[in-house]
Amino acid sequence: MHQLAKVVPAYFYTSGRPKIHFRVSAIVLIINLTFNLLLIPKIGINGAAIASTIGYIFYGMIYLVLLKKKEGFSIKELLYIRRDEIERLRKYVYQKNTRSEINDKRCIFHIPNYIDLNRKSASNIRPFKMIKAFENIGYQVDCIMGYGKERKKKSIKEIKKNIRNGVKYDFLYSESSTMPTLLTEKKSLTNISFFRF
Repeated sequence: MHQLAKVVPAYFYTSGRPKIHFRVSAIVLIINLTFNLLLIPKIGINGAAIASTIGYIFYGMIYLVLLKKKEGFSIKELLYIRRDEIERLRKYVYQKNTRSEINDKRCIFHIPNYIDLNRKSASNIRPFKMIKAFENIGYQVDCIMGYGKERKKKSIKEIKKNIRNGVKYDFLYSESSTMPTLLTEKKSLTNISFFRF
């Protein structure tokens, strides 16, 4: 639910309805504060964790209901990946950037790890859905994904080359991991530079 609630606000923002996110956030803030006030005095830090979990569940459920009622999405459409969507994602994950034409609308999509196409978790579904959403509004998406060194050597190098060749990017979207970026690396923290983001 938490991952869904991280994606859906962007959908409402890009469709010109930012007030929806504000209202949902206000409701969830009240729920979270209420549960914090009730649970922290009784069970301490565990109460705070439970209150946050309840808040995230409500956050996701409210957005799920809004998407179903306001936009007509089915639950299945929101939560399951279709075969054609997996094929499109494979194209972005494995295809080298060999485009010769320059699209007017381009963006950079950053994710600090690899997407595992065999796992159907939110951390794999969400990045794919975001890429698809950018495509649906007319953007050519250039991806930066993998471990720090790989992102720097491959994807970032390609994007710098594109910029030198006159490609203009409208924005960079960075998909965060559910853990700090430095912890997504395959080697220890001491080997990772902050400049590899």
